[in-house]
Amino acid sequence: MKYEAIVMHSASTINSPVSSNIMDFLELIAPEKRNWWASSRQDRLTVDFRTDLRLQGIHRQNDVDLIGDPDTTMTAIKSRFGLKQVVIAGLGGYRGDFAGDFNKRSFNGILLTPAEAGRLYEAICGKSFDNVRYIEVHLGSESIIRVRAPGGSRVKDIVSYLSDSLPETKIPPENQVIFNPLTRRELDPEEIIGPESDVIAIAEEMLRLDVVRSGILKRPSARRKLSYRNYSEALDTRRPCCNCLACSSVCPAGLSPSILFHFAESGAEDLDSLGADLCFQCGLCTHVCPSNIPLSTGIGGINDDAS
Repeated sequence: MKYEAIVMHSASTINSPVSSNIMDFLELIAPEKRNWWASSRQDRLTVDFRTDLRLQGIHRQNDVDLIGDPDTTMTAIKSRFGLKQVVIAGLGGYRGDFAGDFNKRSFNGILLTPAEAGRLYEAICGKSFDNVRYIEVHLGSESIIRVRAPGGSRVKDIVSYLSDSLPETKIPPENQVIFNPLTRRELDPEEIIGPESDVIAIAEEMLRLDVVRSGILKRPSARRKLSYRNYSEALDTRRPCCNCLACSSVCPAGLSPSILFHFAESGAEDLDSLGADLCFQCGLCTHVCPSNIPLSTGIGGINDDAS
């Protein structure tokens, strides 16, 4: 598996807040996560290098460059916001001051990815910070490219940049299929990169994602690999929910996506009381669903209707 990181230039900047309220910063870094972060304890923070999804063996160890020197970054964050507890989880070989135990199920503080922590550090060090998103692009099942793209970039901008920069990514536009490998939703080239399009797969025409479970247990699992095969309607056929609750086990916001989805389909109102407003459409629930139910898209629609 080949892994590569590239940078698109010409990013605009965002003015850094002057306050010491961490939410003032996080709202600018990832607005879609605002409600989830706001519902967490504000005096505890963990940067998680681990991942719920082991996609073809790629781990967030590759993201260590996003956070810079871990001790420097975490010291600055802890001091600026007066946090009581700051932890780095899952960074192999790290034995610094902020190494510690972390249980995602019981943790109720602010949880950041390495990219978010790196941008937070950049924001507190200067009067402005770059307006960027980090896009993970799967090129078939052989390579993953992390693209640092300007905020407001469209899907077609990412694809075009890769085609110009990396000759091996050149697939004729008429043969391209661009989709999210977690939700399997085909992406409109004109759509702006957002929560459900910051993971992109590019494949040739008539090829679609084939989700393959790894391991010996015959049950829904997030431990899956990605591969591609000739497209057939069977790959996208939705089946009745089997109430396995696999979606609940991987939801970073601690929601029950299948329950929210069923309520949404029945036309129920006030779903925010069940936590619908905390969903930021990461796509993990759809990815693990053995019934191919588009859970994240359905729950995201709830928030769209409410806005």
